[in-house]
This record gives sequence, C-alpha cells and structure tokens, in this order.
Amino acid sequence: MTMNNSRAENRLWLLKSRYADLGTTFGTVSDLYIKFYTVFLTFNIAALGFFLSKPLFLCLSKRYIYVLILVFAVQSALLGGTSILMAKYSTKAAADQQRLENELLVEEAEAKVPGFESVFPLGLARWAALANATGMLGMVAIWVSMFWAACSNL
Repeated sequence: MTMNNSRAENRLWLLKSRYADLGTTFGTVSDLYIKFYTVFLTFNIAALGFFLSKPLFLCLSKRYIYVLILVFAVQSALLGGTSILMAKYSTKAAADQQRLENELLVEEAEAKVPGFESVFPLGLARWAALANATGMLGMVAIWVSMFWAACSNL
C-alpha cells in the first residue's frame, strides 16, 4: 500500500515538475528566439539599405558584393528555418501541455475548466513564427534578385 502511494506521489510530483518546466522552457526559448530574430533582422535590413544606396554599393569590388549578398541570403534562409522550427516547437509544447493537464486532472474530471485556453501563448507563438518565416523567405527572394541584378550590372 505504501509503495503504490509513494509511486503515485512521485508520479504526481514528476507531472507537476514537467508542467512547470514546460512553461519555463517555453518562455526561455521564446525570449532567445526574439533576441536572435531581432539581431539578425536588424543586420539584414541595415545591409539591405547599404546595398540599395548606389554610391556605397558601387565602391565595392564585384567579389565582395557577391559574397555579402550571398551571406545575407543565407542568413535570411537560416532565420526563416529557425522560425519554422520555433513554430514546430510551439505546436509540440501545446500538445505536451494538454497531455500533462489531462494526466494531472485524470481523476478530477470536475476540476477541468471547459474552454480554458493555455496560459502560454502557444498559438500566437506558432503564428508569429510562421509569419516571420514567410517574411524571411521573402527576404531571401530579395537578396537572390539583388544578386542576379549585381551579376548583370557589374
């Protein structure tokens, strides 16, 4: 009897710990993603401004122009890929949260709150990540078109 009670307490403790860790991890991952996205996007937009200002653009050699454009195209692609991974993580975190809540409240059906949404903004995070990915894929297209324009004009 004591062994089963101890297992049940350990299981409950583990479920509660995982639930708390899910929130902490989601917050940390979101914070890191936003910082990462902000820095990469800032450099990307600054570089785009640099390349679109013809006087500065023309004082570089062809080789440097090609390399810089390709670097920023790859950077945009990496940022788009990271955004897709963030959307996948948000989807998984939402499923994990639901599963943990169901396990924690399995014996207390009346404790479940019908229609209650997650305290974590998982849907918003998923949508934002997909929107960011779409935007960054557009940036890749801009960089590739600039690369082709540079090849034909220089």
